[in-house]
Amino acid sequence: MYCMYCGKQLPENGVCDCKQSSDYRQSHTQKTPNMPVLSDNRKLYCILSYIGFLWLVGLFVNPERNDPEVKFHVGQGIVKSIATIGLFIALRIISAVLRSISAVGQSIFGFGILGNLHYYFSNGLNSVFSFIKFAVVIAFMIIGILNAVNRRNKPLPIIGKFAFYK
Repeated sequence: MYCMYCGKQLPENGVCDCKQSSDYRQSHTQKTPNMPVLSDNRKLYCILSYIGFLWLVGLFVNPERNDPEVKFHVGQGIVKSIATIGLFIALRIISAVLRSISAVGQSIFGFGILGNLHYYFSNGLNSVFSFIKFAVVIAFMIIGILNAVNRRNKPLPIIGKFAFYK
């Protein structure tokens, strides 16, 4: 067996001297040094980091909150949540501006065909923006979960480099 942290072959007692807690070391070893296996809990905390605000579980609840891999994915989840809120606020502002333009268009052109075109145009754009927001959030979530499952500490595209919790 090999230590999942340093990659050294473990002695027969299965205890490596690279970490402080022997219980923790014994429960996190594997047979090959190339690809250490995450415990079920650590992998779960990494995956949960990308689902809404469930990164709070990895931040506060788990006993492995000081684990560098869990911390990385929790940091990426925090940035994803902040970006989701920012995107939501930006699209709300754009939606309000489009509604204002629509209202001005209806007051100028009346409630005839042109007034209704402004109404449908603003609602159509709101729907497109909402779909784009949904697609971006889901894409970040899927990319993050795939990275966690495959044990890659790869930042999320565009927003991942802004992670402040590591």
